[in-house]
Amino acid sequence: MAERGFPLTRRMLKAFVISIIEKSGRSTLFNMEKGPSNKWVNKLLNRHLELSEKLPEQQDKARRRMSNVTVVDQYFKLLVDTVDSLGLPNKPNQIFNCDESGFSGKEKSKEKVLTLKGSHSYQQKVLVHGHITVHMCIAADGHVLPSFLIFDGCLPHRSFKDGVPDNWLYGSSESGYMDTELFENWFDKVFIPFCGTRRPVLLIFDNHDSHISIDLIEKAKANNIHIIGLPPHTTHLLQPLDVAIFGPLKEKVNQLSVTLGNLNKCATIGKAKFPALLSTAIDQTTTLARVKESFRKSGMYPVDRSIIPNSQLAPADFNKSEKTNKETTDVDTTTITSNELQESTILCHCCGNTISYVKEIEMSINEPTENPLVTKNLIPKSLADVLLPPANPSLAKKKTSSKIITEARVITGDEMLQKLQSKRDEAVKLAEEKEERKNRKS
Repeated sequence: MAERGFPLTRRMLKAFVISIIEKSGRSTLFNMEKGPSNKWVNKLLNRHLELSEKLPEQQDKARRRMSNVTVVDQYFKLLVDTVDSLGLPNKPNQIFNCDESGFSGKEKSKEKVLTLKGSHSYQQKVLVHGHITVHMCIAADGHVLPSFLIFDGCLPHRSFKDGVPDNWLYGSSESGYMDTELFENWFDKVFIPFCGTRRPVLLIFDNHDSHISIDLIEKAKANNIHIIGLPPHTTHLLQPLDVAIFGPLKEKVNQLSVTLGNLNKCATIGKAKFPALLSTAIDQTTTLARVKESFRKSGMYPVDRSIIPNSQLAPADFNKSEKTNKETTDVDTTTITSNELQESTILCHCCGNTISYVKEIEMSINEPTENPLVTKNLIPKSLADVLLPPANPSLAKKKTSSKIITEARVITGDEMLQKLQSKRDEAVKLAEEKEERKNRKS
């Protein structure tokens, strides 16, 4: 259950133990109403050293589904093949990772404070005026490229470059987030000039639409820059910036903000002053050693699949095939029998992979049984069906939908370029047809 994102708590464990005893008919010294004691659970953990008790990390469903063995294995195979074909196994200064992170003052501090015993402790939040995005790029040899700051609305009216490196880039968007035009601007004015003169170069980033365009791919190919897009929802494991850079950076920004609040009794950091604060935080956290360690911990350089333990991944129990994909799109819910259901497959609406039905599903339909969590009153019977799985979209009537990206891919490949060009040509054609119909009516 833990592999599926639903680990057991002590209460659940006790309920399942009592259920097993009841079904087996064994005699027991346990209180059948309360279940095993905490002392018994502690002894169980001491006997099985592979088990431990810890606070779980919250993770959304899409991230859990995509962080599976199949997806990660495919990514590392692509990474190994690309690095080897480019001759980069021993050239960390030619392997880069870039991404952006936002600042709005909502970051939480992990630093403890001193207070009187028995009293509540409150800390006033020091907010950043608006939303500001920082786009960073790091190399596997530890060096950091100039940062790119994106403000919401417009650039600050007052001087905002004091105390900031001269080679930083600035831009703005309506929301303060990255878009395609801004990313192309960064690629042209920061990455190409500062990534060095040695070629080829490998740049790795997430598969977000704002990072991918025809102009970007053409510029990259012209400069012998090769780009790989990470699998969706896996950057917390596979991207150096997310693994070891952005977390400490945000914590340092928060620490500096709170300290400034105590110094000046101010609760807001203006847009014009934030770049200097961020620059200080980057200098204090993004060290040569930490950048190198971020690449190592993500398995990006040196390329190492074993650095991502399978215990952090969902099991690889759903594999795609053309046959099953075709069958699932043509299935009608009114013609499925229980025997067919046992051997059918469905398309996961979160990650795009196929999931096989197992016999237990048929059993649960024909012979419903009450879960021990219900019989032991951990969940009221009236709430037992609240979290039933949603209806599978592939079993409903057919409808066209956009393709879900489920794996890493080479962004600078000819296939990607042709796909984007076809999409652009189709959009132009539709716009022309729309304009033509409009002219006919007028």
